[in-house]
Amino acid sequence: MISALLLLALGLLPGPARAGGASQAGRLHRARLDLAGPLETVELEAGRGVTRLVLDLRAGESVRIVVPVSERSPLDLVEPRVRRVVPGAGRAAFAGWVTAPQEWEELPAGLRARVRPPVGPRAAVVGWRTLALLGGVALLVAGARRRPVAALALGLAGAALVFLFPGTEGPGAPAPIRVLEGEAETGRWLAVEAAYAQLAVEPEAVMRVETLPRDAVLDWTVRVVAADRTWSASAPGAAIVSFTALGPGERALTPARNGLGDLAEAWVRGAGGVWSARGPWPAGLALPPPESRAPGESQAPDPPGWLASGLPQGVGVLVGRLAPGALAAGRTAADGPTWLRLVGFDSPDD
Repeated sequence: MISALLLLALGLLPGPARAGGASQAGRLHRARLDLAGPLETVELEAGRGVTRLVLDLRAGESVRIVVPVSERSPLDLVEPRVRRVVPGAGRAAFAGWVTAPQEWEELPAGLRARVRPPVGPRAAVVGWRTLALLGGVALLVAGARRRPVAALALGLAGAALVFLFPGTEGPGAPAPIRVLEGEAETGRWLAVEAAYAQLAVEPEAVMRVETLPRDAVLDWTVRVVAADRTWSASAPGAAIVSFTALGPGERALTPARNGLGDLAEAWVRGAGGVWSARGPWPAGLALPPPESRAPGESQAPDPPGWLASGLPQGVGVLVGRLAPGALAAGRTAADGPTWLRLVGFDSPDD
C-alpha cells in the first residue's frame, strides 16, 4: 500500500481527476519559468516529454514566461527539471504551474466525445531514380538469362541496391485536418485541428492537446525571439489533436442563412438518419434543397465516414467542407481540408 502511494506521488500511477490535472488538460499543462539572460536554449524535462525553448535573452534581461509541458505529476511532488543546453551566465528556474480553468470539463459531453480527425503518415512515392535502377537491373538480368548464376547474382545485387538506397520521394508532411465542431442546442463551438507527428498551436487560445496513442512521447518547442512567440508539438509516430474554444460571434449558422462561411460541399442528416447532399452553400444564403438526380444517375456520395460516425440519433446534423480560402470562425481554409460538423441542425425539408 505504501509503495503504491509512493508511486502515485511520483506520477507513475494514474491519480484522481482534479482541476488542472491530466483529465482536464490532456497532454497540455502550462508551467511558469523565470529566465534571466544571457540565454539561448533551455530544456524543461517532465515525464514522457521535453519542452525546448529557443530564446534571444541578453545579459541583464529577465522575464517570466508560460510554456507548455506534456506531463504533470498528479500530486505535484515532482517538478520539471530545468537545464540550460548552452552554457552561460544566465538563469532558468521553474516557478510553478498555471491553474487550468474548467473550460474543457464545462463543454457538453457529446461535443468532447466527437470522433477525432483521422491523420497518419503520407505514403512515400517511388522516385524516378529507383524506377531507372529497376529498369536497368531488369535489362541486365534479361541479357544474362542464358547464364542463370549471373542473372541471379544481378537480381540479388539490384534488390540490395533498392533496399539500401530506396530513392523514395515523400511529398512532405501531410497537411493538418481542421474541423469546426458545433452543438446547436447549447451554441457551443470548438475548433479541432489534427496532424501527424507535428502540430503548431496558438499559445494563448489552445485549450487542450491530445495524442493518439495517449502514451506517445510528446515534445514541445517554444520560440521566444523578439516579437515571435510560437508553440509547436512533436510526437513521432503519433497523431496530435488540439482543441480551441470559439467565441459567440462564430455560431451563426441556420437553415435560413449561412453566417459562417462559404461551403464547397454540404450534407444534411435528418432526424430519421437519412443523409442528403446539398452541394455548395455560399455564405449569406439559405440552405440549398437536396440535390436532385436524373433516373439512372448515380447518387451523390455521403460525407466522409469519420464525420458521419459516432453522432447521436434522432437529431439533425449538418456536415460541410469549407471552400478553399473561405474565412470562417476567424480561420481561413488554407493548407489541408477544413470541415464543419453541427449537431442539432434541423432543416425544414428533412
